[in-house]
Amino acid sequence: MKLNFWKKQNNNNIVHWAYDEHRLRGFQGLGLCMFEPVPVLSHYYKNTEAYLLSCPAFRASLQNTYVILSPIDIRIRYSRSDKQNKKMEIEIPELVPELQKTLLLPRFNDTGKQGNEVFSITFTPYLFYCDHSMIMEILPPFLEWNNRNNARIICGSYDIGKWKRPIEYAVELKDTDGIFEIKRGEPLLYVRFNLASPTTRVYLKPTIMTEALIKEMSVNVNLKRILPNQTLESCYALRESYNKLFKNFMS
Repeated sequence: MKLNFWKKQNNNNIVHWAYDEHRLRGFQGLGLCMFEPVPVLSHYYKNTEAYLLSCPAFRASLQNTYVILSPIDIRIRYSRSDKQNKKMEIEIPELVPELQKTLLLPRFNDTGKQGNEVFSITFTPYLFYCDHSMIMEILPPFLEWNNRNNARIICGSYDIGKWKRPIEYAVELKDTDGIFEIKRGEPLLYVRFNLASPTTRVYLKPTIMTEALIKEMSVNVNLKRILPNQTLESCYALRESYNKLFKNFMS
């Protein structure tokens, strides 16, 4: 008899997800190119008889982890040798300057002690949220065999039951000059949902972006600009207070 290791679906393990094209002005068709989040185990180990799947510790570490795949081919050329004239531009696809600024966000002022710098590509506006507290982690695709771009994906985590915001594909560069390139369908990052019980499985439920979701996300994202250096706990408290105050007017 085959045993069912997973607990059944209930409201406590449902995570809603949507793709927020509204953040990508001029790229409204990008949603047609996006991929549904895929469980890591089924993406890398399609053969259910794979040796690693016989290890319960390995399975448990990845059971609620999903892969976010690149929706398009993209190639970025960057040059940071001249500190007074640092450059970064998208070569593929061919874009006018206005669309370059929408898709590519260099952060040349965000340098660490080693002088490494960060940029973001805004083609992963996935929103994940649920109706209760749940921590979601953003992780690099550590099961990939190589890192031809010589760069690191910036990790992060937050409570998707308390804070609605799109995930961000942020990259830290090591090389001074070079090319950053990704092909359509290649893994960009992982999202992992942390549940208290190791036998509880997350169920992702697709949903449509509503005006209420768009407004809440926009306010949350803008908060760090108008009230910088806040902790996540402070952000959660501000959102909770606002929602309680205006709950009768929110839909």
